Amino acid sequence: MLSVAFGKYGSICSWQTTPYPFAELASRRSEKYDPRSGEQMPCVELEHIEQETGRIIGSIPSTQQNSIKGVCKSGDTLFGKLRPYLRKYAFVKKDMVCSSEIWSLVPSETIIPEYLFYLVQTDEFIKIANISSGTKMPRAEWSNIEKSVFSVPNKEVQAQIVQTLRGLDSRMLDAIDMLGELQLMKTVCDQSIDIEMENIIIAHVAICYTTIRKNTKHRCLSVGLLIYEVILLNK
Repeated sequence: MLSVAFGKYGSICSWQTTPYPFAELASRRSEKYDPRSGEQMPCVELEHIEQETGRIIGSIPSTQQNSIKGVCKSGDTLFGKLRPYLRKYAFVKKDMVCSSEIWSLVPSETIIPEYLFYLVQTDEFIKIANISSGTKMPRAEWSNIEKSVFSVPNKEVQAQIVQTLRGLDSRMLDAIDMLGELQLMKTVCDQSIDIEMENIIIAHVAICYTTIRKNTKHRCLSVGLLIYEVILLNK
């Protein structure tokens, strides 16, 4: 989907695109933050960006840091330059600071902020980022990325693509969360599977079915049925 939306297979896309070197699409934010200033802000390190999902899963107080950090503004895109093959990226929704191992990319007037966020997720961008320096601790080289050319449609089409991908992201993250719940439940079931637990799950499914008939979200039924299947498979 990303490859189609971002021009790798441009011949099958109905929209027109214009090629731009990446330096005309985004720049690295240069402002720095000194923890000695006393200003308290969330600080995001590489370990706080979940691999491949685009989620920021934590932060630490900026005033507890000893080193200079980069400034990130709402609308920026974060990209982890250390070991870029890990695919650590995130969309900034509020002002914060970040590790020097993270680029805070500022979109130009040519590209809408969230389109940039999805652009750095493409295989094409990751491939270029992986042309890196260092062996044990490889880092993406800005000199490689800034001159690389990407085909971009007009802003109206960008907005349509972002809307579609945002919806897919939401479904994907729901699926990831559901998988986590199932893995946890499977662990519990592996440790103790008995008739009482089976009856509890059956009751849960029945309740969820009633909920669905009232035209509410169906996710609870999906989870309940899958958990029940896990129990039956482990008997």
